[in-house]
Amino acid sequence: MTPPRRRRTALAAALLAVGLTTAACGGGGGAEPAPEPAASEAAVEPTPTPTREAPVDLARFEDLDRDAWAAIDRDPAAAAGRQVVVYAVVTRVFVAAAGTYAASVATSHPAGASEGTPAVLRGDPEEVGDVAPGDVLRVHAEVAGTYAGSTGGSVLLPELRVVASELVGPYDLSADVTLGAPVRGAATVVVPVTVTNSADTVMDYTVDLVATGPDGAEAAIGQARIGVLEPGQSAGAEVRMALVPADAQITLAAVTRVLP
Repeated sequence: MTPPRRRRTALAAALLAVGLTTAACGGGGGAEPAPEPAASEAAVEPTPTPTREAPVDLARFEDLDRDAWAAIDRDPAAAAGRQVVVYAVVTRVFVAAAGTYAASVATSHPAGASEGTPAVLRGDPEEVGDVAPGDVLRVHAEVAGTYAGSTGGSVLLPELRVVASELVGPYDLSADVTLGAPVRGAATVVVPVTVTNSADTVMDYTVDLVATGPDGAEAAIGQARIGVLEPGQSAGAEVRMALVPADAQITLAAVTRVLP
């Protein structure tokens, strides 16, 4: 009876070997580990939407009169943060790429730099634009205090950070002058002139007339000066011109104004 016992032993050993092999391979009813996700299936964080700065409300910027600007000019640091609307005549380009300019600032549309006071403009070159000395801008700006850079002297200048600007050009002073009908005398022609001061401060005006013949040649000239005109005030004067041909045309040649 010994041979049958050996067969059962061999069968048990075979079954044990199969069980060990199955366990080593993860069998035996245990849970298989989850497969690693492919790279294309990995979770991707959404790209955040860039936030845009809220548009500046230009309606909140205050139009200044000359006295208000004079107060800022005296103490720029005390006015830091004020949002203002002014005119600026560019007098020098410090660093165009950085948007830094020297300017003469006025509170009414100026005909030239002599009508304002010096300041420094700083702003995005794309906003300020490609400006040059002599250009006149209407700007919405925030007072940044006193300019910290070199100005070539000891004067402390206001710094304005430009938020928006518009190239408006110099004020056309011919709009302030009205010519009356010429009155011819024996040797002279008298032309009545009326001047209205459009600035927001006292100004002195000079009016130049020219008489031109049919061939375009200058035949005669004349000038009148009207001084100490208050804002909005009108005053008259007479321009006398000698040796004016009967067929000459009298026109406005030039108008200038300066602070008294």
